[in-house]
Amino acid sequence: MNIKDDLLKTTQASVRRQAEARIPKTWRAGERHNDDGTTDVTSRPYEGSYEASEAALLEDHGYDPDTHMIVGGWRHSAWTAHKPKEYRQNTGGNDDQDAYTFTAKAYKFKVTKRPEGSTASEVAALVSSMDAWTPAPAQGTTGPGAFILAIGDTQIGKLESPVDELGELFTRHVDQALAEYLAAPDRPGHVHIAWLGDCIEGQESQGGKNRWRTNLTMTEQVRVLQRFMIYAIKAFSAQCDRLTVISVPGNHDEAAHRDLSTRSDDSWAVQALVSVEDALTLSDNPALEKVECYVPGADQHGVTMNIGGCTIAHVHGHQFRPRKEYEWWQGQAFGGQDEGQADVLLHGHQHHYQVEEQGHRTRICTPAMEKESVWWKHATGTPGNPGSLIIHITDGRPSTIKRLN
Repeated sequence: MNIKDDLLKTTQASVRRQAEARIPKTWRAGERHNDDGTTDVTSRPYEGSYEASEAALLEDHGYDPDTHMIVGGWRHSAWTAHKPKEYRQNTGGNDDQDAYTFTAKAYKFKVTKRPEGSTASEVAALVSSMDAWTPAPAQGTTGPGAFILAIGDTQIGKLESPVDELGELFTRHVDQALAEYLAAPDRPGHVHIAWLGDCIEGQESQGGKNRWRTNLTMTEQVRVLQRFMIYAIKAFSAQCDRLTVISVPGNHDEAAHRDLSTRSDDSWAVQALVSVEDALTLSDNPALEKVECYVPGADQHGVTMNIGGCTIAHVHGHQFRPRKEYEWWQGQAFGGQDEGQADVLLHGHQHHYQVEEQGHRTRICTPAMEKESVWWKHATGTPGNPGSLIIHITDGRPSTIKRLN
């Protein structure tokens, strides 16, 4: 509530004048339109107790939150102003210092139009649907091995895959995987969720030329990804004895690429799981205490770890060309890299489900969860075929691999 709306009509004008009289010179209310299409806004004064939100700030200054957004967050300045004499008299003022002064504050922020197809309401609806989920009662687990849900190439924010459709597909796949897990005989106590890169569309891949074909901002893409991760974690955490989650960087997830080469782990896919892990540590829910989150180390591009007795190397797959996977894998073994010690190479990037064996080593490529790539369709004629994989690890080997459609 701003000062104009909060105070009595007979006294609001004088109170506002008192608040404005002490506004720092650089915080006078107004707007400045920039050449890049953005608008710098300095708000009118608010009460000191006012807690800003993007939607409220936009609406208070004549912008529709469904068509406009704040970029770069906001900042505020606060100051002390004196209540006018008539206000103190009309409201029973006493000798308390609080009766004579109040705190006012103003906000500065930058407004721009949302990309076509992006609205605040679609993101809020997705977040709300995940927050409203309630886990089923826990069931006992007895078996060894592991149950894996592998997710690749969600590419959140891509024009071809509207976020509401992608959200429905993702939640359906998680629910299907959970049903498969609960129905498995001697189901293992260890569940593993693998995020295999290109989790968001981003703005860095292919020199940034696909930026026009995104309908969510970078922060919205990452926010939705974090909510996807939380949804999957909440679905399984109450039903298993141990839950491990990994996330590896893809080419679309790169935080910076066009103008410089940074570390291999400088990735929004990595940061999303780090943020989720931070949230888990703040939770009081005992069902979440068993969750373990893993990301690559500094300047690393993958995670290799033992899952149910099977050593699995998780990478995105942009490290090698199609049909050259085993050459790359052999090079990792020759060079003494962690991936070279793995029994299974689990990756994405190639967008279609593939399984290949050489000796005791198995390569598994997850299908993309994105709806389709218009560029790839035009280049090859091949449309998208969204999916994910569930993998049962038994006796140290993948015993069952099932594609979820």
